[in-house]
Amino acid sequence: MSATIAINDVEIAHLKLSYAHTRIRRPRQILELSESLLRCGQLLPIVVVAEDAGFVLIDGYQRVEAARRAGLDSLQAQIWPSRAPDAVCQLLASDGARQFDVWEQAALLRELKLTHRLSQNEIALRMGRHPSWVSRRLMLIEQLPASAMEAVRAGWLSTWSASRVLVPLARANPQHAQALVAAVKNNALSSRQLLGFWQHYQKANRAVRQKMAAEPELFFKSLAARQAETPEGRWCRDLRSVEHILLRLVKTAEELLSPECSLLEKRSLLSPFNDASRVFELLKRTLRRCAHEKLIRPTGRDRHEPGRPEHPKDQPHSEDLAQDHPAHPVRKSPHRGQKAKPV
Repeated sequence: MSATIAINDVEIAHLKLSYAHTRIRRPRQILELSESLLRCGQLLPIVVVAEDAGFVLIDGYQRVEAARRAGLDSLQAQIWPSRAPDAVCQLLASDGARQFDVWEQAALLRELKLTHRLSQNEIALRMGRHPSWVSRRLMLIEQLPASAMEAVRAGWLSTWSASRVLVPLARANPQHAQALVAAVKNNALSSRQLLGFWQHYQKANRAVRQKMAAEPELFFKSLAARQAETPEGRWCRDLRSVEHILLRLVKTAEELLSPECSLLEKRSLLSPFNDASRVFELLKRTLRRCAHEKLIRPTGRDRHEPGRPEHPKDQPHSEDLAQDHPAHPVRKSPHRGQKAKPV
């Protein structure tokens, strides 16, 4: 097939975006691709198949959107001489540089099953995969609510959160899953926060679950407030504050320590930096010492190593065992170098 692949310029207006709903939108990457197209040109061709006086786009949806943003009318494309379902199977089975997200794999497999009427065994056979691999991917997307699927496609919800939080929550209560998806849409929630919601949800009773689903934002605010009052929360908050301060100092260092700055002014600026550096080195030494003490603490396995001189305090010595428990009168212990006699 590789000998018959043609590479030509294809107008974007003639492309059929039949699989656009199976891709996750990444606005930041599209913006970077648009700038790269204007600065360096197209580096990788898109993949299309000819169909009904047009071309069906198989791979390169972000490149097409970036080209539209950049004002381009055409792109270089690989024209595969196969039908669309065969091209999708080959694209999913390839182990090249194109790595699909798990949700994108599941969405394409669902498209092969529903639109192109291919069975799971046939899809697995064309891709060289086990049918269980296809089944697991399809199960991921079939158990997601429609609102959660749209959130994943729009980039509001990560695939990890969808599979680890939304899928089990939808099994337990679909309405509560939809309420959590609405909270994700209105607020920038991390995967850690969503996992914390699911963990608290599993331990809560029915009344608390109803309150959590009715006002997810209130739950996240109360959880953040409780975590901020703990020593661990204060530690993380202080470190984040220090991080932001250091980043601000990095930006202003070039302005303050310019070549026009006199030696006396530089010394006055570097003096507090040296004081802060000494405190930071003290913190680093403290962290190393605490971590080192934890690592060298003997474990249960270390106590019983053959070369260790200490004897475990909770076990008697071998001489005491011999005095308290003498050998059996019939089954005598064999001497060294002699074989034991059968009883």
